[in-house]
Amino acid sequence: MVDPPGTLLLPHLHEVSLLTRRGDVWTSRRIWVVAVEDRAYVRSALGSRAAWYRRVFLDPRARVVAGDLSLDVAFLPVHDALTVAEVSLAYWEKYGPSWPGPTATMTAPEAASTTMQVVGACR
Repeated sequence: MVDPPGTLLLPHLHEVSLLTRRGDVWTSRRIWVVAVEDRAYVRSALGSRAAWYRRVFLDPRARVVAGDLSLDVAFLPVHDALTVAEVSLAYWEKYGPSWPGPTATMTAPEAASTTMQVVGACR
């Protein structure tokens, strides 16, 4: 998978809309995105219970939208404990000062287990 140029912009945005497929319909969910070593990462606050999280494994077609930016993306699950910890730290650094409660949810074990790297989608 090749990262499109816009993927590097994702971590600089406050939040993005993630569009996933549910049958023939695109659904949208606002999510937070962070960076670790110039790579974009997301996770589900509800862990594997979140519908959007389950959908990206059933149908890899997804799109990230923020303003004029629209990118076809895919997600790579992250299982490396060091990377998961670095992503948690990135959530605290970016969102913790303004939203400590939601950030605590995003860095709890249930959410951390859903850490995924955002990459460009294969066509």
